[in-house]
Amino acid sequence: MNRKLLKGQFFGLSLVIGLSSFAYLKSDKDGVLKANELSYSNTKIELNFGGLEELISIDDDLFRTDIYLSDVNLNDATINSKEQIVMVLKNYMVSKGFENGTYDVSSEFTPGDSNVVIELMALDGKLTDVEVVSGKVAYKGKYPRIELEVDLKLSNGENLSGSYSKEMESFRYFF
Repeated sequence: MNRKLLKGQFFGLSLVIGLSSFAYLKSDKDGVLKANELSYSNTKIELNFGGLEELISIDDDLFRTDIYLSDVNLNDATINSKEQIVMVLKNYMVSKGFENGTYDVSSEFTPGDSNVVIELMALDGKLTDVEVVSGKVAYKGKYPRIELEVDLKLSNGENLSGSYSKEMESFRYFF
């Protein structure tokens, strides 16, 4: 009798460990993204570059800055570089300077509103076929050291999400 009970407990414990291992492996695969990483479909892309370009405001109450994110260093890249992503975040902030917060993504700037227009493009400056149609961008940190998180919906129905928290570089390459 004790032997049957011991076998049953051993089998039960083995089953619990096996299911826990499966759940752990599944959550590790589908889990939280690392810092400086984007997730698109079944692909994870490590972001190696964040560049910042300040633009002159149209008026005193509109601050504009562009942030460039890529898996290759855009300051050293050429048209022949094999990038997976070049993302341009055009930030329009109804303020006198950069402000942390969460901003809606829009397809174009709407005067009087703070929002972010995001373009996906190649190194030759051509836009990709896939467009960012909606989403949110959250900024924190002290300008110009900005940390950001994106949660975006694309025109092909896929989601693109991730973060960037490395120091932003001055951006020398212009599309």
